[in-house]
Amino acid sequence: MTEKDPWEPESDLVSDYAGEAVDVWFAVDANLNDSPTFLFIKMKTDNEQHPEITERYNCGPDWRSYDGGETVVHPTRTTFSGRSQAGTLLAKIKELGAAPAMKARGAPTIAKTWVGTRWWMEAVSKPYKLRDGTEGVSVRNYPSRFLGTEEDGEEIISAVEASREVVDSPIMRIITSLAKDLPHKEWVDKVLDVDGVLADDELVRRLPDTTDSGLYETLRRQ
Repeated sequence: MTEKDPWEPESDLVSDYAGEAVDVWFAVDANLNDSPTFLFIKMKTDNEQHPEITERYNCGPDWRSYDGGETVVHPTRTTFSGRSQAGTLLAKIKELGAAPAMKARGAPTIAKTWVGTRWWMEAVSKPYKLRDGTEGVSVRNYPSRFLGTEEDGEEIISAVEASREVVDSPIMRIITSLAKDLPHKEWVDKVLDVDGVLADDELVRRLPDTTDSGLYETLRRQ
């Protein structure tokens, strides 16, 4: 277990939860200096202490909604910049292979596109630098697993229970323990020697991923 620095304040962010987007809208945060527009996603969660959590993602400069938050538009862009929080959200969804399912629902700039989608959310740290030169690190929840949509006909709690069954399997317990002790390359070599791993094509496909939302980093955080 990693020892925490007593001089480093802990984040109050509620993370590591399964959530279904039940309400989504675009709105300006007038409390910030440049009044940026955010994508707000209200999640119904499997967390008993926090049954509803609203995530928000800055759309970037010059995005505005003119229809009460149902859509958002930009004078020159058709989608969010990869440098924005909303753009990072889209990149995470692409990494998870969920982009085709999302494209079938509509554009990311339409609020209803997001409603009914289900995700496992985990905290991601990202450095930032403001226009005045101020630097820091922001911590925000992003999807690390796509759990389907409401159209799949499965309750969000059932979906996350099924996901946890996989995580709690004997093989996953072994490779989780290895991930906490080994660097990525050595971990992959050891995992491939575990009985049953080579028979699981989906698991083998996920082994090389070293991104924050990849299997290796996800298991190290558990």
